Amino acid sequence: MTVATSRMRFASTLCAALRTVLSSSQTSVRLMTWNVRLDALPDNITLAESIAALPDPVAQPAEFYAVNGEQPWSARRMRIYERILTEEVDIFGLQEAMVRQVNDMSELLGAGWGHVGVGREDGIEEGEFMPIYWKKDTFTLLRSDHFWLSHDPFVPGTKFPGASSVRVATAAHFKLNSWLSNKRFTLVNTHLDDQSDPARAFAASMLLHRASSEAANSSTVFIMGDFNSQAQGHDASAYQIMVGLRAPEKINATFEQAFPAGNKKASEAEFKMIDVRTQLPPMRVAGCWATFTGFDAKDTSEYSHIDFIFGGSNGGWNVTSHRVENVLTDDGVFASDHRPVIADILL
Repeated sequence: MTVATSRMRFASTLCAALRTVLSSSQTSVRLMTWNVRLDALPDNITLAESIAALPDPVAQPAEFYAVNGEQPWSARRMRIYERILTEEVDIFGLQEAMVRQVNDMSELLGAGWGHVGVGREDGIEEGEFMPIYWKKDTFTLLRSDHFWLSHDPFVPGTKFPGASSVRVATAAHFKLNSWLSNKRFTLVNTHLDDQSDPARAFAASMLLHRASSEAANSSTVFIMGDFNSQAQGHDASAYQIMVGLRAPEKINATFEQAFPAGNKKASEAEFKMIDVRTQLPPMRVAGCWATFTGFDAKDTSEYSHIDFIFGGSNGGWNVTSHRVENVLTDDGVFASDHRPVIADILL
């Protein structure tokens, strides 16, 4: 064997080994969804003032559970930020965030984070946003769009008949910034209606169709948010449509044309979203059960699990842990009336 032949074989073996490493490598990312409760009690307290008012972390509180009930955003925003920071989240979606809240989070997170989202009332900044935030060093945003959960999905401010509010979804396409992987995926963040089950069923049908379109284009897909729908019971239609336990509703033809689901009818019929926590053994599902708690620590009558992270059945992901974190601190302040849902995903 000549030296040249030996070198060629070594190079070939090295390339094959590298291809094996690249094809088998997966990157762990931490996803979070959190309804942070809109700015329902607005005030003029600045972000700088909230930071200056943070208590001494060493000193014992003068009184435990000194307050009760909903507190203004100015008293809650640092708790939201601190949880995002300490949980080391890589990418997340918020619900009910008004423009002040969106801007506060962007300022607190800093230049290393990007975000997309629009106000649901006008498609600019009026009303609640469904923003998606991501670490710029971990992900590159390829493109994003927004659609309304109505019969006129591309007209800002439209709502489904009988729905209590305008509802919107934010969709973003990303790629991983890793020399080991240029994996691409789609993330959709949304908030379904709190009053109308038909509106939720229609919205879930739109979301499922959009996800199936992304799957048909070979994209790994996730949908997260506040679905106002439990897995079982009288308000479960949205959840059951998402996971394939109930047939979807007929949706707008324009939306179907904008996001075609491909020609593989059998595959389309089989596609569904998967509640990621259902893919784990109990020991890997941690924290609390309820994702909605309200603002009264003594009243558990409305506790429910209505916030979810779903992954597409077309695969491209594996979940390694799931948890729901408590957000009540010793002073009696709830960061929100919802708890954050966090999942570790291998891509």
